[in-house]
Amino acid sequence: MIYRKFKGDDISLLGFGFLRPPRNKNGEIDFGHLQNMVDYAISHGVNYFDTAYVYLGGKSESALGRVLEKHDRSKLFIATKQMMFKCLSINEIESIIQRQLIRLKTDYIDYYLFHMVTRASWDNFKKSRLYDILREKKQKGQIHGIGFSFHDTPEFLKDVLAEYDWDFAQIQLNYLDWSVQKAKEQYEIIKAKRIPIVVMEPVRGGALANLPGNCQAKLNEASSESASAASYAIRWAASFPEVLCVLSGMSDMAQVSDNIETIKKFKPINNEEQTAIDECIKAIMSTGDILCSGCGYCVAECPKNIDIPTMFSLYNSASNVAIKNKWLSFYGHISPGRKANNCTNCKKCMPHCPQLIDIPMQLEKINEKIKILKSSNLRPRAKSQEPRAKSQEPRAKSQEPRAKSQEPRAKSHSLYQKIRAWFSGS
Repeated sequence: MIYRKFKGDDISLLGFGFLRPPRNKNGEIDFGHLQNMVDYAISHGVNYFDTAYVYLGGKSESALGRVLEKHDRSKLFIATKQMMFKCLSINEIESIIQRQLIRLKTDYIDYYLFHMVTRASWDNFKKSRLYDILREKKQKGQIHGIGFSFHDTPEFLKDVLAEYDWDFAQIQLNYLDWSVQKAKEQYEIIKAKRIPIVVMEPVRGGALANLPGNCQAKLNEASSESASAASYAIRWAASFPEVLCVLSGMSDMAQVSDNIETIKKFKPINNEEQTAIDECIKAIMSTGDILCSGCGYCVAECPKNIDIPTMFSLYNSASNVAIKNKWLSFYGHISPGRKANNCTNCKKCMPHCPQLIDIPMQLEKINEKIKILKSSNLRPRAKSQEPRAKSQEPRAKSQEPRAKSQEPRAKSHSLYQKIRAWFSGS
């Protein structure tokens, strides 16, 4: 494992994100699998773990506390966050922090972040005096570093950096968002402040692990050896010297193993690989896909509880005409109340989207796509010129009652992961 220095500590260049843990067939966290993944990661040098108060409705912090309990806490670094889309009292903030400590099974937090700093949330952070509370806890040794995760414009980033004395910043840094979300400008602004950077979404929620067309072949051709698409994205983010840690929300052991191997033999992206990456960016942008990372923050704020990440993933997959019937089959498994046509355009979801997607507009596009697919699927077939011969024998009735499926219909909360797995193999 490669380590980078921060406040005298050796931080693993690869960090383990806890937003996308493995799930069982019921959509719940698969703790057996998760424990094996974390044990393997720690045994191979990973020591930085990232979670948040709101991840998975609080289950992420509890899961992290549970799987780390058997390990030496003094050798691990835990980062968690607090979101603030409304102003909170000091007592409310203190209560949340105490709840986080209980969930994480620890008496201190290494790195505490303002979660998802945007123009919409910034005043609430300031009015709630979160920084003052964290600074006091830092002086007492209950928190070791204060940072923020950022999702807004470079211009606003300057205001945030100027407001407080930050220990580190967390930004979405990947080769697609270098231009799409102006990550280049954000990186340069933070670099000028000499503040370490923690990278989130280096593979953009898995989008850079499943590339369109012949992008994977181009990357391997440019490289001296074949590797996964995700490994190029991880290496790209880790190639910047100001990057302290690259977070990856790993969902299975194969991802853990691949990421560890990538960092173990880490080499910065070379010129030939960068040229291939530039071609991949053009290919990705030409697909017209909705660039959703699947974080699910929008769903928690939707009055209709629309399964927005699944809707977007389905829309992206529907660009492949060959899998139209598979697309419609998956769409049929989603609860009617959680489909795109339930959107009322209230826009309550939009301030919570880290990717700054116009969600209502995209859901309307999905409605149109559904209509087109359904209508094309229902077109009558051309009639044969020859009359169909009638069978002379009566159709035999089955003597056995039709067996009912023992498996429950797929639940919408796990559809997003199933869609990614199914369509990536199409």
